[in-house]
Amino acid sequence: MDEKKFWNRITHEATDNFDQVSLRILEATKFYLSKDDRLLDVGCGNGSMLFMLRDYVSAVSGIDMSDEAIRLARRKIANARFYEGSIEDTYIEINEYSVITAFNVLQYIGDRERFFTRCHELLTDNGTLIIAVPCIADSTSLVSKLMLFASKLGFIPRLSKIRHDDLKREVYNAGFTLIQDTPLSHRFHEILVVAKKR
Repeated sequence: MDEKKFWNRITHEATDNFDQVSLRILEATKFYLSKDDRLLDVGCGNGSMLFMLRDYVSAVSGIDMSDEAIRLARRKIANARFYEGSIEDTYIEINEYSVITAFNVLQYIGDRERFFTRCHELLTDNGTLIIAVPCIADSTSLVSKLMLFASKLGFIPRLSKIRHDDLKREVYNAGFTLIQDTPLSHRFHEILVVAKKR
């Protein structure tokens, strides 16, 4: 599967409308932000979430695999920095950000240990990592099973079967202290995890 082509196509189908889960993620994220923060949103898409968070921090940046998503995000937020590519393979200054967010991205990342290690490198001391992710391996919904099947057939990018308990352990092992672990949606067993760099 050509993932870049997939994400470019999805970018054009995305809207700026927020569902209830997205609104909960947005509100929970704002709680952990301050005007001094520099925020990096991993998998920023067209910049909708960054646009909503930009007034709560001093600077926003986004990174996404889709060049089309980055183009749309740049139009939405002119004074933000954007990177095209993956967080693991893109040059970004160490200790550059005080907050890193990753909303509905982690399930598409094959090497989560490398992802968390990279987030740890990019965060300042005591920096905050905020993740929203469906723990598909814990979900019993038909939709989750269909998504995994579609992933195996190559209709959507490869999905990782994330378990809630495994995720908490991976975050801790990467050098973070868990400070919030909240269910967001029962349908996909989606959770919000907030952790501080130690």
